[in-house]
Amino acid sequence: IFATAFVKALLVALNFMHLRFEPALIYPLVLIPLLFLAVLAAALFPDFVWHGLAR
Repeated sequence: IFATAFVKALLVALNFMHLRFEPALIYPLVLIPLLFLAVLAAALFPDFVWHGLAR
């Protein structure tokens, strides 16, 4: 389900928001927050595994 949502969001961003034609400088503005999100998720994952998602 998440893969389908990701592909749909990517297609909307590239086609309807015209990001396909943006300069290459826009990509770091998208990739850096996604990298921070991945680091945050990786840092919190052991806590979720240890304590569970719901207390």
